Amino acid sequence: YIDNKGTIIIEPQFDEAGDLYKGMAPVWIGDKCGYVSSAGTIIVKPQYDSISDFYEDIAAVRKGNKYGYIDRRGIISIEPVLDYAYSFSEGLAAVKVNDKWGYVDNRGKIIVEPVFDEGRAFFQSMAIIRMGKKYGYINRSGIIVINPVFDDACSFSEGLAAVKTGDLWGYIDIKGTVVIKPSFDRVDYFHDGRALIVKDNKSGYIDRNGNIIWNPEK
Repeated sequence: YIDNKGTIIIEPQFDEAGDLYKGMAPVWIGDKCGYVSSAGTIIVKPQYDSISDFYEDIAAVRKGNKYGYIDRRGIISIEPVLDYAYSFSEGLAAVKVNDKWGYVDNRGKIIVEPVFDEGRAFFQSMAIIRMGKKYGYINRSGIIVINPVFDDACSFSEGLAAVKTGDLWGYIDIKGTVVIKPSFDRVDYFHDGRALIVKDNKSGYIDRNGNIIWNPEK
């Protein structure tokens, strides 16, 4: 690693290295990865087959075909016994156990039992789950708050979430009520009261009522 003046701050010693962020960077020696500090000190010895970025001061790691978590000191917080593991968000992480998804806290305690066919990250206290081929939403207790009836779903933004029915996208509110009928080929999150949409290969913007405020155009 070098600083912005070109001065070497960490001598070349790794087979591969990632970007420094918050004083740490992922590094590889052979096919094993770990983390170093901005001073070049090994914080997490390269011993894992894969390692994620740190979210909420915890990173997912893989040893062989099992996943666990470590803290920023490199101490194992959850042993690698999971079939798959996503990053932490809002204090919980989606994990796969025996082909089903649930959620654990940062001590490894199961908060939501693994009963879902897919689980995504919590955002604004709700997470997208899949049962069979349909998507819905749960709260932090694992209770289904919006039934899995959609073909795909996105997280909520400004009180609305994009959901897919068939080949088309629309929006629901936090009660699961469809407020903008599925009629778009692609959609984005709401920001400052408007969302980008694509219909018939033309893009435009809609407001929270689904009104076109910028006509779709190429």
